[in-house]
Amino acid sequence: MPCFFRVICPARNKALFMTIFNKWYTGLALALIGVAGVLAGTADYGPGMSPDSTSYVECARHLLDGEGFHTGWGLYVRWPPLFPILLAGLGLLGLDVMDVFRFFNAACFGLIIYFVHRLFAKDLKFPYLVFTGAVTVLLFEPLLKTSMMVLSEPLYTLLTVFFVMSIHAYTKTQTYSQAAWTGCITGMAALTRYYGVSLILCGGLIILLSSRELHWKSVMGRAGAFGLIASLPLGAWLLRNFLQTGSLAGPRGTNPYGFVEIIEILSRSLTGFIMPQAVPPAFRLLICAAALFAFLFLFKRFSDSAEKEWTLAKTMAVTVLVCTGFLLYSYLTTWLDPTADRYLAPVQFAAVFLALYFVDSLIGAAPQIHQAGKLAAPVVLVLCTLWMGGLSLHVISRSGEVINNPEKNLAWMEVTSNMHPSASLLTTKGNALLDLGEFSKAAESFEQAAKLSRAPGPAWIAAGKAAIRAEDYLMAVRMLENAKEFDPVAGEAEELLSQLPPGVCGSIQDPVSGHDSP
Repeated sequence: MPCFFRVICPARNKALFMTIFNKWYTGLALALIGVAGVLAGTADYGPGMSPDSTSYVECARHLLDGEGFHTGWGLYVRWPPLFPILLAGLGLLGLDVMDVFRFFNAACFGLIIYFVHRLFAKDLKFPYLVFTGAVTVLLFEPLLKTSMMVLSEPLYTLLTVFFVMSIHAYTKTQTYSQAAWTGCITGMAALTRYYGVSLILCGGLIILLSSRELHWKSVMGRAGAFGLIASLPLGAWLLRNFLQTGSLAGPRGTNPYGFVEIIEILSRSLTGFIMPQAVPPAFRLLICAAALFAFLFLFKRFSDSAEKEWTLAKTMAVTVLVCTGFLLYSYLTTWLDPTADRYLAPVQFAAVFLALYFVDSLIGAAPQIHQAGKLAAPVVLVLCTLWMGGLSLHVISRSGEVINNPEKNLAWMEVTSNMHPSASLLTTKGNALLDLGEFSKAAESFEQAAKLSRAPGPAWIAAGKAAIRAEDYLMAVRMLENAKEFDPVAGEAEELLSQLPPGVCGSIQDPVSGHDSP
């Protein structure tokens, strides 16, 4: 150990200090940081919106209204049903659907960080690498970005983490009950994203490969139980779609990309957490190929023919390979977004683990290979942390520009608020309009929010302030007179009215509140 490490970490405290990195409370602290980050990133403009987001919001609101799986433009068939079902269920508590999205995705993101940290802590020998991996996942741009949007990726990623934990537990017990439980988790993932079919294939393959001591009939029985439980919910949903629309998952476009382009897209996404965007595609492909050969060498090196244990690294590797292969097949057969980051975000934690597992194995073997390895090990740890953490901080610095973009969010808020207006959504829309300098439109949005709210005072105040900034003093008087009717903000309304130009207040005789009493 280099002398500077001895100064910073005396021998008697070094072991205790290092073990802090893989303790459960460290994972919890990172998870809470993640939750706070998502909530802070969506505080001003609400969660980010996209075409998929609008469909989720619409379906959840139709479910709350008892109208079934519908959107404003037809049946809900292009996506599985679990995400809007959960959000509609939480909406029964009295929260607006848009508020539910914020807190639900923030909770999913925090749980992902916590369980990834615990998963890494079980198999990596060096606690510092456990911490590095968890922080890398915490700062991973695609996952963080989707957690700040109305998208199902955070829920699907969480279920993927649970799948890896559950299927790996099966490799230890090889019981029917564990296979059935894994099937339940996998079935929920498939009901969240159609991409979850890849987890069904992955689980079946791991059951077949890891069951060495069982008779082949027992192996097939466990694989069959897993496959049936995992496939039945999605099969029922697809049958419903076919009976009502004549298609399993709605109309799909054709693939516009060539094979080489698709490979470049996937390699860019898989290597996004270790290489900057400026790295040429050919070099990315070379890195992916080298990593694949390195993992195969490690598995061959550490997998004795008499060894019966199925390692977590093997579970992670099979998950990455099967899910990436399924995505490659999907790109070849149908139209998908050319940015694969969102699709591969659910398995990026497994790719991070494999990279750290490789470093962990090298550091562990280095002192045995040569005396210099004792000096190289801490250097590799520091460089790995600086590289992965620094690159993550670089990409996350751009995510705020994407999420906190009122112009981008406003277009989809317009669509959603026109079909299903709510006080929360209209308030968020008003804040976005304020930041764009559309003060009159912001005042109108706040006014609509006040009419729908059970506690409209703050919305009337916001409408009055926006009208003042628009120099529409007649509108400001009307909004602030309405605000005076509600005690919590009456004093503030009086103060704002007193600051208006003389003679304006007398020009309005009978303000109409327009408030719908609860």
